[in-house]
Parts: sequence; C-alpha cells; structure tokens
Amino acid sequence: MIGLATSTGNSGSALITVTGRLVSGIEAESLRRCLAALIPEHREVAVDLSALHSLDAAGIGVLVEAWSIADGLGAHLTLRDVPGPVGALLDLTGLAGVLVETPDRLLALRAAAH
Repeated sequence: MIGLATSTGNSGSALITVTGRLVSGIEAESLRRCLAALIPEHREVAVDLSALHSLDAAGIGVLVEAWSIADGLGAHLTLRDVPGPVGALLDLTGLAGVLVETPDRLLALRAAAH
C-alpha cells in the first residue's frame, strides 16, 4: 500500500510525501499519475521518501521517468530524506547521485536557476 500527500508553494515548488511501498502495480501507477500532474506546473518537485518502506524496479522506473520528464521541461525533481535501505538500492543502481537531494546538489540547482 502507498500513501501520497502533496503540498505546493507559491514559488513554483511542490512536495510529494510517499509512505508505505513503491512497488509494481497500483502503488507505482499512483505515484506516476501524481508526478505527471505536478511536474508540468512546478519548476521544483521534491519527493519525500522518509516513510517509504519498500522500493522495487517499477518504483525506480517511475522515479527515473519523472526525472526525465522534469529535465525535459527544465524543471528539477529530487528525492529527499531517503531511508537507508532505499538509499542503498539507489546507490547500487547509480541513481543516488542524480536523484537524491544533497547540499552540493541543492547549491548547483540554485546556481543553475539564476
């Protein structure tokens, strides 16, 4: 089961908080639809994974697809508060350096926006 909560700011930013499992099926499709609705309308989209318990290849696929769409639109998608096991999986796939929010990555994004 997946839980999604969204909030948007006046500065063109959005935050999606994901809880539970991001796995093949309705869970991955739910996040895909949520991201597809938010990305075209916001320059900065952050996905909070602090309460995510499980991630599989379908979930990774949704995150990569969303990052690609955001990049194509000149927007930024980042993952925030990634829990240890999920972070280890993203490290293993080489995606942590692209998707995960770090202080250095935030500075680079802010510099590129100006």
